[in-house]
Amino acid sequence: MSDTPCESNTKEGTSAPAEDPLADSGFHFKYVVQLAPGKGKAVFTLEPIPARAKIWSPTHVKYYDEKEFKERIKDLPEIEIKKLLNHVYGKGEKVIECIDDGQYVNHSKTKNNITDGMWLDPPIDDGHTCCYAKRDIRAGEELVDNYADYDNPQWYLDLCKKYNVESAHDVVEKYD
Repeated sequence: MSDTPCESNTKEGTSAPAEDPLADSGFHFKYVVQLAPGKGKAVFTLEPIPARAKIWSPTHVKYYDEKEFKERIKDLPEIEIKKLLNHVYGKGEKVIECIDDGQYVNHSKTKNNITDGMWLDPPIDDGHTCCYAKRDIRAGEELVDNYADYDNPQWYLDLCKKYNVESAHDVVEKYD
């Protein structure tokens, strides 16, 4: 993964000019993916983001039910299965794989600054698809989400246990 900033673009659902290698990002603001101490890769904004602004759209995600996900992982090496389990999140009885840099948005219970629009006051009802700024976000700030806002299908939790991977539920319980 490159640590190259991604330019914002006015076209809805994209975040970079077509010639940019990160053009497939769903972010609506300039950002960079870089290492965060104790967390691994993380997403940091390079510009201020006003409260309630749309930050990320799911332009490159895949939805899997249990059968589809098991098919997806059946021929993967165990290390790749663990990585995938670590970077999916739940919605109902499905899990969602972010194929763009959205997969590097980390968790925080108390410092989270992005959320589903339905958690805002007043809510933004976009069908629970995009992430919005909960408050004004300063340039250079890490973008973090509260993983407690997502579902954890039992089959996903069982796979995490089988492969000894912390589920999103485990992360919520263990970390701020």
